[in-house]
Amino acid sequence: MPRARICSKEALADLITLIHEIGIDTETKLVDRETLFCEPFEIPDYDPHVRLVVEGASRILGRRPEISFHEGQSDSCILANERKVSTIEFGPSGGTLHESEEFVEIDSVKKVSEVYRQILRATLSYSFHPAVRML
Repeated sequence: MPRARICSKEALADLITLIHEIGIDTETKLVDRETLFCEPFEIPDYDPHVRLVVEGASRILGRRPEISFHEGQSDSCILANERKVSTIEFGPSGGTLHESEEFVEIDSVKKVSEVYRQILRATLSYSFHPAVRML
């Protein structure tokens, strides 16, 4: 069933109704705010950080993870552009991101946690002992 889209005025009206129903005496209004903009960025497949994540994820997941991009504002965009930090987003499988029916597949959380452990172990080992292979 398709979800209905609600405009900000309808959302505010719903919020005010709920506030009054629970007995809070307050003024509620919409406040415009500037939407942040961040330049897009890309990290090449051969970047050592990308290779580290791909190698670790491939080993744990039993397949090479998909490398792609996404649109929109995120902390990674700010870190990459403003702080020049190599930034890779990698996480569990799920769906309906940032919506009321958002979900995550529990098995993928377990696997991703193991990938994170491998990445940390490899990063720390490599940082302190350059002779150690990354994974």
